[in-house]
Amino acid sequence: MGDLGYLGLALLAWAALALLTGKTNNFQTTSPYRLGTMVPLVGPLLFPAGRELATVAEFFFGILTLGTYSEHFLGHRRFFLIVGGTYTIIQYISVANHFQYVMLQWMILVLVGISIVGVWHGRSCPAWLQASASVIGYWWVVRSLPLDTDAQIDFVTWLSLAMILAGGIAAFAVMQKQRQPRRVALKKLPSVPWVTIGLDVVLIAFFVIEVIVSGGLDQSNMVNREALASLGLPNEIHSVGSAVRQMLIYSFLQQSIGHLVGNLIGVAIGGLVVERFFGHGRALFAILLGGFGASLIWSIVTLTCSEGVSLSFSVGIGASGMGYAILGTGLISTVFAKNIATGTKAIFYFLVFRNIPYAISAVTTGGLINPTADVGDDVHVYGLLIGLVVGVFFLLWHRFVARRPLPGLNTD
Repeated sequence: MGDLGYLGLALLAWAALALLTGKTNNFQTTSPYRLGTMVPLVGPLLFPAGRELATVAEFFFGILTLGTYSEHFLGHRRFFLIVGGTYTIIQYISVANHFQYVMLQWMILVLVGISIVGVWHGRSCPAWLQASASVIGYWWVVRSLPLDTDAQIDFVTWLSLAMILAGGIAAFAVMQKQRQPRRVALKKLPSVPWVTIGLDVVLIAFFVIEVIVSGGLDQSNMVNREALASLGLPNEIHSVGSAVRQMLIYSFLQQSIGHLVGNLIGVAIGGLVVERFFGHGRALFAILLGGFGASLIWSIVTLTCSEGVSLSFSVGIGASGMGYAILGTGLISTVFAKNIATGTKAIFYFLVFRNIPYAISAVTTGGLINPTADVGDDVHVYGLLIGLVVGVFFLLWHRFVARRPLPGLNTD
């Protein structure tokens, strides 16, 4: 296969550099390495050479899993055409701009883009490959894109996003020319997660409005906090009216690009699982109840706080309640689901075990009720608990009241 061929050739190129230079690492300053990186298709073979063993192993595992899945549904010739073209572009962008430290990352992100298109088209593969490719793909996206609220967005970040899009667009263009694949029968499962897609679009639209109202972003890619008051966000929780306004607008405003991207990814992955298991209407109910409910609980806690604490805008915005409600509801559905792919389950579990321990540890350190915290960790817990309750309620309702199976439990 093409990905195994690449790995073999990369190892041979490493050995050739060692013979030519008499070194086993730090090839970047040698003449054979610099000359090789200028030759089309040869440069990508040299990029892993001489780097830290852990980095190379992680890169090779990503190539093996994501490359195998991509080549599985594209075919050898189409896979080589896309990968060869995009990797050559990466080669010259990296060399011309001295970005050689991120070219392995970009090569993996191209495969992530291809894999996303494969999943969208329902291209299947062995369960073990689904699981491993899903987790490694999510891992590389998380480490490549800044998801923190104060993360810096630079030229390399935009190029990282461009690599995902390049791989996806190229795969989509090639697959359009193929005969439509035979889809696995999921008779009553929603084919397109419209609620999840719609929520992400709404979050993006609100953030655009925030940027316009704020007059742009500051050097940390954050919105102007004071300007958000014009959108209805209260300066402090001091009355029932301010608590209601906080509840209604809290979940739809984001603090920065990193904050937005992190919530978009969480909503997209968790929402896909919840919507495919419970259906459109129940997914929308769980999302809105989690977002508004967590915000309302937090507002009530703040309103009844004896110190009369004023809110900071960094605490008063974010889709964390919705995101963690989706995690809670999705955790229930993922455990019982029969018609959700193994890879989808794997990446969802990765998302759960990456985020839930963070929220729990933060709350155990700062306390469950902490309206003066810099980050609203208690909102995460409120949303998670609401999501778990909603998921259990849906299961029990269909089992003992409605007496009909949920979409995700159909086996026919």
